[in-house]
Amino acid sequence: MQAMWKQAKKMAGGTPTGRDRYVDFLRLFSIAVVVLGHWLMAVVIVRDGEVVIDHLLVAAPRMQLVTWVLQVMPVFFIVGGFANVISWEAARSKGHSYSNWLQARTARLLRPTMVFAAVWAAAAFVLLTIGVDPELLKIGTQVVAVPLWFLAVYVGVVVLAPIMISLDRRFGWTIPVGLLAAAGFIDWLHHGLSVPVVGWINFLFVWLGIHQLGVRWQRSTLPKRTTSALTLAATGLLGLIALTVTGPYPVSMVGVPGSAWTNNLPPTVALMMLAVFQTGVMLALRKRVSKWLERPAVWAGVIIGNGRIMTIYLWHMTSMVGVFGLGLWSGGTGFGLEPLGAAWWWSRLAWFIVLMVPLTALIATFGRFEQARLSRPSAALAVGLGVTAVVWGFASLALNGFITSGLVGVAIVPAAAVVLGSWLLGVRPLKASLPFLRLSGAIFAPERRKKLY
Repeated sequence: MQAMWKQAKKMAGGTPTGRDRYVDFLRLFSIAVVVLGHWLMAVVIVRDGEVVIDHLLVAAPRMQLVTWVLQVMPVFFIVGGFANVISWEAARSKGHSYSNWLQARTARLLRPTMVFAAVWAAAAFVLLTIGVDPELLKIGTQVVAVPLWFLAVYVGVVVLAPIMISLDRRFGWTIPVGLLAAAGFIDWLHHGLSVPVVGWINFLFVWLGIHQLGVRWQRSTLPKRTTSALTLAATGLLGLIALTVTGPYPVSMVGVPGSAWTNNLPPTVALMMLAVFQTGVMLALRKRVSKWLERPAVWAGVIIGNGRIMTIYLWHMTSMVGVFGLGLWSGGTGFGLEPLGAAWWWSRLAWFIVLMVPLTALIATFGRFEQARLSRPSAALAVGLGVTAVVWGFASLALNGFITSGLVGVAIVPAAAVVLGSWLLGVRPLKASLPFLRLSGAIFAPERRKKLY
């Protein structure tokens, strides 16, 4: 840890003056809030020897308003839009192809994720083999796979980012406004006219629209003055209130068990209004936070956090499931407090600290996979197949977990799709690849004969 801190301070001292530290901070901040939000929502109690599992937003419906603060995935997509403009234009200036850019852009996400998928597929098989209840294991693996939904959507958005950047250059605000209108129309079809399936189109319209706010931000077309930024935030907030508190949309910005419909699965126009509100707040705080980030120790901490950001995100639910399992196995140790009382709320601080212990161990174990290692640029066909495989694999695992009703009982196919798709995109988790992966690489890129490492 001391060596890591020393290296971070060295990197902090060498940070280029033109780097926007606020964007890096927001990326880390959004993931940190997601982690704490997930840990807060779980309510487990052992009463008279019986395990009762609940959700905070069900047990305390008034807490649903808190999701307007805790649902910060829009912030990550906005930051992603900002960064994608810089990355794409830099790649174009160097003469890099679209497939090469996409390969490099997804590598940081995929290397730790392919390790996560492989480890959990193997762990699920072992746990089934030693006799763990398949139904209990299915629930547990669905929980640990929850973070993968975001990756499925984000990789899809990155695939389309160059097109959206080009459209922004030509049409400006017409694009995000048009996507907002399209998302509202889809909501009307899905929830107003009860047209089935159509709502899933909003995974495209809503998240692309939110990503486009980041593109507009990088183009310096968003408010720079604090008063203008606060006006933007107020606009988003009023729109959010009109849609939810006085309108038909759910108040919660995350899924609530038992709800007829949600704002995130599939996403709705209300989530876009939340993004507008959060964008205004982000812009209003930019100068103050940027000045704070000039402190060497603070900036070094941000560098360390961003260096392990995907590991933190991927494994934080594993940490929680592990602590739950250990507590229940020991007879309910630590789960005797009645939820929502004063003692229970104060115990949340201890709960976060306890969960940080296994998460820290997981970061120490898997954090080394965070730095992406690419082979030589993959062929366009390999990149296309790789992206398709990982998006499908992420979505399947996020929806179903690592346990299936198939012959083996483990979701081998989607886990393998993540690993193979990442490999086709040039990501190398280890210094040696399996022979069949090397063979597939030769099929899609016959010119690659040299050693890959």
